[in-house]
Amino acid sequence: MSIKDNNFTSSLDNAAAAVDNDVAETAAAFLVDCGLSDQDLTAGIWEMALEYAYKPHPRFWRDIDLVAVAGAITREFPNWRRAMETDGGPTAEEILHEVDHELFCLF
Repeated sequence: MSIKDNNFTSSLDNAAAAVDNDVAETAAAFLVDCGLSDQDLTAGIWEMALEYAYKPHPRFWRDIDLVAVAGAITREFPNWRRAMETDGGPTAEEILHEVDHELFCLF
């Protein structure tokens, strides 16, 4: 691989990371703007936030980095995992699994 190829690949990786960060931050900001609390963060709410952050390009749903989204949401709602465990509903891991499954079904 030439230096030119490496620069192109690096440029694509940087662009993808910027989109991931933008989607993650937009989804988290949406949840904050809605006035939600930690225990409100169900899989359906996560999916609604991702729909809000939607960008019209062909690989949007396939390229979402759920780890980045979870990190951004955790920064805004640091106790959401604990809130899910005490609620008696699905655990945080089950919510993340459900969101991941929905993303898989979209593409």
